[in-house]
Amino acid sequence: LFGALAIYLCLPLLAVSLYSVATRWTDHVLPDGFTLEHWIETFSSGRVIAAFATSISLGIWTTVLVLLLTVPAVYLARTRTPRMRGLLETAAVIPFALPFVVIGFALLQFTGVVAPRLQGTYPLLVLAYVAISFPFAFWAIDGAMVAADVRRLSEVAAACGATQWQTIRLVVLPNIRSGITTAALLVFALAIGEFAVVRMLAASVQTIPAWSAAAMNES
Repeated sequence: LFGALAIYLCLPLLAVSLYSVATRWTDHVLPDGFTLEHWIETFSSGRVIAAFATSISLGIWTTVLVLLLTVPAVYLARTRTPRMRGLLETAAVIPFALPFVVIGFALLQFTGVVAPRLQGTYPLLVLAYVAISFPFAFWAIDGAMVAADVRRLSEVAAACGATQWQTIRLVVLPNIRSGITTAALLVFALAIGEFAVVRMLAASVQTIPAWSAAAMNES
């Protein structure tokens, strides 16, 4: 079962990889020839390098901010303020219930009234990415905290004389590393691959998806 699933997931990636190094690909199973010319031409372009750097920086900033917001919030909801959990779950459901375009339009309208200078800028894009990627981080981290039973771990650490910071740093974080890793990967992948929000909120910011769309239109 896992072998079949791996083949199913890897075949599209393999096809795209082969197509990127193919001279022509007509009626054969494999390309008619192979070349690195497409890769060389792409990465010799300054636009591509700039778009790649922008996408990576967006992914890093979004991941860091989401983790800094989500981990403490979920920890407090699980250990000290259970009422806060309902609010977090509601916030985590909204991006699943609403299309990203709707969220982007709402942010556009909101910033137009509150902070017009923020429109069309890189920071607004980061804030939008944080909003739409929060659910992915929340459910991954929340699941890891449930599995680790952070409430009991915190109580035991406090009984042993640990401070709040020592409990979080030495007890909680090591036990939810898998959840943090999963959340970081999901958020980063979403941030570097999102296109609709970029086009709506900051069309002047060139990311890899935006560059790919522009290249397809030019060709």
